[in-house]
Amino acid sequence: MPLQIACLQNCPGLLHPLDSIKRKWLLIPIGSFEDREDAPMALDTLIALEVCCRASTKCHAAILWPLGIGYSPKHRYSIELSPSTLRAAITSIVRSAREKIKVKVLLVDGHIGHKDIVWGVAEVEGASYVNVWELLMREGYESWTKQVEFEKDFTTCLRDGNCDKIDPILDKLANNICNYIRRL
Repeated sequence: MPLQIACLQNCPGLLHPLDSIKRKWLLIPIGSFEDREDAPMALDTLIALEVCCRASTKCHAAILWPLGIGYSPKHRYSIELSPSTLRAAITSIVRSAREKIKVKVLLVDGHIGHKDIVWGVAEVEGASYVNVWELLMREGYESWTKQVEFEKDFTTCLRDGNCDKIDPILDKLANNICNYIRRL
């Protein structure tokens, strides 16, 4: 069965970019491409994208297609960029977005392994930053066991379209992003 992302078909910030460019915020999902036994290699990217899609619907933000390859040194078979290349790519994307479409940028990081790199770019370039996994930890997913359970539930949602277990937390994460944007 093909992968499904519940909100992707109703993601105005991604699917209607001309309308979205008039919005004040651009969400840039960033993920990784790493070896996993029972989940898509792009799982972190798909999580960040799904949270951004839900946030775009709730708080009318535009979304850039995700940067799906990050830096993931702890995964043996990950496809990754070097730290300097990742830093340069994100810097270039942020500068281009701010100069060409005059929006505020929020980097939505779906991978904890390159957090310092992405956060560092946000600091230097005046962009905002959130990490999906840090938001999850604030919602009670502190333990590795809970995080793996979240990944399994998200994978089930992707594969089967059965998102009942994961919808409430994904909506909470999207609300957290919208609340963050409103405060800035």
